[in-house]
Amino acid sequence: MQMIENEESGTFSNHLFPVSKYQSERRSTKALGSLEAFNIGNNTFEKVDDNNNGAFLKAVLIHLLPSGDQ
Repeated sequence: MQMIENEESGTFSNHLFPVSKYQSERRSTKALGSLEAFNIGNNTFEKVDDNNNGAFLKAVLIHLLPSGDQ
């Protein structure tokens, strides 16, 4: 998953997050915490500690992979 840069304001991540790896967490009430991601700046996998990434990833998962219990 990667978002493109906003034209007006905001920031975007240099990391790609494997959606399939975190799909089971889409309904969790706990923060995702440290996430494994691919850094497109240096072509390496690394742990990313950022609450914004986890919250955004969870929102994406809920909308991309809805469960039948909504």
